[in-house]
Amino acid sequence: MNRLYDSSRGRVYVFYGSSSGIASKTVADADVFFTGESQLSGLGSYGLDCGDINKDGFDDIAIGHGYFDSGKGRVYIIYGSDTLESKTLD
Repeated sequence: MNRLYDSSRGRVYVFYGSSSGIASKTVADADVFFTGESQLSGLGSYGLDCGDINKDGFDDIAIGHGYFDSGKGRVYIIYGSDTLESKTLD
């Protein structure tokens, strides 16, 4: 997570797991990334591996958007899938 990305817009990088792990990967190798909607919104201030919330066989994640809407904050639940795509969260 990089909550300071692009004037604190924030960005969360997701790496798909493998038997060899992800230790040698950089953000350029991320499989998917999520970017905060606006500057100073701090996407990625918190993150959590939630396991498989919806029981579809894919792990899910929660991403905090700590300063969204003048500090009210927001949490996104991203359901895992085999077709997850990068996007801006708003």
